[in-house]
Amino acid sequence: MRLFLFLFLLLITKLCFAGDIVYIVSEENIVVGKTNYVPDAGDLSSRNEIAIVSKEDISFNEAEYRNGKIIKHVETTAEKNAKKKDLDIAADLAAIAQAHRKDECEAAVVKGVSLKVVKCSDFEQ
Repeated sequence: MRLFLFLFLLLITKLCFAGDIVYIVSEENIVVGKTNYVPDAGDLSSRNEIAIVSKEDISFNEAEYRNGKIIKHVETTAEKNAKKKDLDIAADLAAIAQAHRKDECEAAVVKGVSLKVVKCSDFEQ
């Protein structure tokens, strides 16, 4: 009898959430998980998390919790600018490293190091 009741409740749960996606949201309102089943409420509350059911199947990296709903995140101007700044910094650091390699190569040649394959001009910017 208990097995029948358990299976019946499991079937009802599956039918109620068929096709729905459950997103787990932290107390900081950040989507921290995604599943296709109803998570344990006690487990969620132990971490101060909530479950949000949605018809939308949004990639985990793009899911955002706003106004009680899960939406697809749209990159803000500030995020775009920060990304561009990171790329510019990486390009500057690569240029510095390249110049440093050229200086080191020329210093090695002055000290009498014989290069067989590499030329210091290979490190031109």
